[in-house]
Amino acid sequence: MFCFSACEIWEDLTTTYSMQQNISTCYELESKIFGTRQGTLSVSEYYGMLKALRIELDLYQNLKLENRKDAITLAQFVEQSRIFMFLSGLNPDYDPIQAQLLGCSR
Repeated sequence: MFCFSACEIWEDLTTTYSMQQNISTCYELESKIFGTRQGTLSVSEYYGMLKALRIELDLYQNLKLENRKDAITLAQFVEQSRIFMFLSGLNPDYDPIQAQLLGCSR
């Protein structure tokens, strides 16, 4: 290591091993999320699998907004996106319920 202070060592370690802004890991997690389908899983198991992947993705993305209004808007957008992803991965048996849920949100 060619660092001259503890601060430089810390910055190097943070850059090397940080979970923030790890694009390849974010891509991998997003791909898993997009590819996840209910299949033979129960709805609870399917939801749990998606939730675990999203929690891990949130750790890597580490989004922070200073403006409270923007943070609320982003949180609503992300939640809506997650609901759409969940609904799109359900088995066709749930299409009538999906249609009802989407109809209620108008």
